[in-house]
Amino acid sequence: MAEYYPEQTYILPLTTILRERRLPRKGEILVRLGQSVAAVDVVARTTIPSRHEIVDVAELLGLLPEKADEYIIPGEEDSVEEGDRLAERKGTISTRVIRAPSSGRVLLRENGRLVLEVDLREYELKASIPGEISDVMGSYGVQIEAVGALIQCVWGSGGLEFGMLEVLEPDEDGVVTPESIDMSFDGAIVALHGELTAELIDAAVKNRVRGLIAAGMRASLIGKAKKSGLPIVLTEGFGFRRMNEAAMKLLDDNRKRQITLDACEPEPWEGKRPEIFIPLPSPGERPEAPPMGVPLEVGSRVRLLRAPLTGMVGTVVGMPQEPRRLDNGLSVYGAEVELPSKRVVFVPLSNLELIR
Repeated sequence: MAEYYPEQTYILPLTTILRERRLPRKGEILVRLGQSVAAVDVVARTTIPSRHEIVDVAELLGLLPEKADEYIIPGEEDSVEEGDRLAERKGTISTRVIRAPSSGRVLLRENGRLVLEVDLREYELKASIPGEISDVMGSYGVQIEAVGALIQCVWGSGGLEFGMLEVLEPDEDGVVTPESIDMSFDGAIVALHGELTAELIDAAVKNRVRGLIAAGMRASLIGKAKKSGLPIVLTEGFGFRRMNEAAMKLLDDNRKRQITLDACEPEPWEGKRPEIFIPLPSPGERPEAPPMGVPLEVGSRVRLLRAPLTGMVGTVVGMPQEPRRLDNGLSVYGAEVELPSKRVVFVPLSNLELIR
């Protein structure tokens, strides 16, 4: 059997990561290369508009669009104040002047029209992770190098937040109740090992939790999760799931630490995934960044992706060179995986994910 390169999920107790922080538009960079930053530090800022206004200069001057461009005064990105001249056409008898209806900035000048950005407000970009500035990307953002634990997730609701990690313990029936989240979790990022429910989301919003981490949730709650305004990540996916042991242990071992929760929606073509990052001190030299494109082999740690062992984490102990017949009659290539119980199972390659 040829080498097989499965999808990879990084669940690492200590690694080095590089993460970009970008402004929504060109702005001012406030840090320098090599500077150390805290998660709360503002690294760049810009202004963004609350609304846009279109000034049809051609129509107001009674000209064809291509002719009107000759009379427009400001250029793109120029700032204007309310009442400033946007265009002026001098005639033999009188002069026609078009003035700015509001203060703002010229976004676009084209086809006899001006698009103005108005009601500008300041936007500050925070580092969100403590680390060192490893690159400055012109006037658009920075790259930060940081050391810590990394847990990549399956799904995110959107948003980026940082705060102290709290882990909820289930009751005797293995369930986390909404009453478990109270005002003592104000400003915290809360993790639970099992399923996220609508009631838990409501409790988190009510008690001003900054973010939620769960193993899974019903797909019908996607809309509610996004509308909640909370960054929410799922480590395993949709449906009733239990968190894999590797991720569960990392979260349990790092309670009360400050963490960063990036609940970005997955973008497979860009290699971007929602993740949990836990900044940690590095003893000695910085650890290496996680490798990319690693083949499956004996000794690889893997997660099983299909029932009845969904979410289980085990170790590859054998790589049969010939396909095997499954109960459904299909013959497939696979790997022999030893589970924590020491039971060895044969799993199709397509049902495995590499965990590093």
